[in-house]
Amino acid sequence: MDTFANESIEIVAERRLNFTNNFSFAEATGGQILDMARQVGASRPDAILILCTNLRGAPLVEQIEREMGSPVLDSVVLGLLGGLRSMSVDFSHVTHAGQVCAWTW
Repeated sequence: MDTFANESIEIVAERRLNFTNNFSFAEATGGQILDMARQVGASRPDAILILCTNLRGAPLVEQIEREMGSPVLDSVVLGLLGGLRSMSVDFSHVTHAGQVCAWTW
C-alpha cells in the first residue's frame, strides 16, 4: 500500500485473501475473486487491481468490467501485454482480456 501512496495513487477500497503461502492463491475460487472485485467495485474506483500471479483473475476480467464499470488491471494480463509490447506485437485486437488491451501504451 505504501508503494501506491508513494506514487500518489489513492486506494479507495481493498480486499485480501490473507493466505500465508503463495500456492494457496491458486486455490482461490472464481467466486471468491468475483466477490472481492464486487466489494471493491462498490466504492466506484477508477480501476480494480487484481495483483497476484497465482490468482486466476484474468478469466474474470471482462465479467468484472461489465458488472462494475471500471477497468480491471490484472497482473497476469499486464505482464503478458508488457511482454508482447516489448516485442512490438499488436495486441489491440485482443478483446477478452479487458479494456487495457485497447489502451495506447
